[in-house]
Amino acid sequence: MKYFIQICVTVIFLVAYSASSFAQSTEPERHVLLQQMIDEKNLNLYYLGKSYGMDGWVLEGGDIVQYAYTTTEGGIVFGLQFGPDGQIETNGQLKTLQGKMMEERKVSSGVAPSIKPKPTTAVVEKPKNKAVRPSVTQKSDKIKKTNKNEKSKSELFYAAAENSNWISIGDSNAPYIYIFMNLACEHCQDYWNDVSPAIENGSIQIRLIPFGKVDINREAGAALLSVEKPADAWKKYVAGDKDVLSSKLATKESYAKIDSNSQLWSDWQLPSAPFTVYYSTTAKKIKVIAGRPDNTLLLLSEIMN
Repeated sequence: MKYFIQICVTVIFLVAYSASSFAQSTEPERHVLLQQMIDEKNLNLYYLGKSYGMDGWVLEGGDIVQYAYTTTEGGIVFGLQFGPDGQIETNGQLKTLQGKMMEERKVSSGVAPSIKPKPTTAVVEKPKNKAVRPSVTQKSDKIKKTNKNEKSKSELFYAAAENSNWISIGDSNAPYIYIFMNLACEHCQDYWNDVSPAIENGSIQIRLIPFGKVDINREAGAALLSVEKPADAWKKYVAGDKDVLSSKLATKESYAKIDSNSQLWSDWQLPSAPFTVYYSTTAKKIKVIAGRPDNTLLLLSEIMN
């Protein structure tokens, strides 16, 4: 088992939920160092609860997510907490926090929270209205239909993503998600920046599926599927070096691959890029997210074992 020092995941918004009202009534006194970090770095603090005699905390803000555990004697350690069986105790605490946040929002708003897509940029391509296959957003696990045919369509789409032309970025042994991306899409690149800290520390693996018929997306995607080190090239591309995915690097075969991915996108009538499909270990089913997730912390908690 790999022992991670910390999981850094950017949290965009905590699903329009303010944890302060809940935290103020239940959390113990904050450690002076935690308060100092909150003040100096403008971070938010969430209480994970008490486990094995220690109080757990999550600090988040910007591109920072830090876990900390404090003792009644005034001690503090940063990182994940493991149980006697070697399992990551922090994962269970995150899921509990997620449930409390969702329940709190239900009480305050009267509706269950959902992850909503953000608007896409001009370079994001929207599929034509083809009636080739049912839309995955209409036929996915996100709707409350449980007959076998609906489940089969969800599984078929997941299998189609697995069999598409993708590149892997991150630890090959880490839990993974599939993301359809227009490479020149600003929103897609922002999503990448959201999850890249968790990729770098080995917490998650991204299987990036490039697609697009607009030249800037098609050429960059074909180049990504051609270069020797696609993960490195993609990171440099997002950082501003567009030459690393120049059309000059794309092969004839890679254009066929990118066109196949684009056809998959059109056939399933996916709504907006980025588009994520993954298996939720929490819900024990396949889930999809259209657009950039509001909360990557919750996404991470759903796929980590």
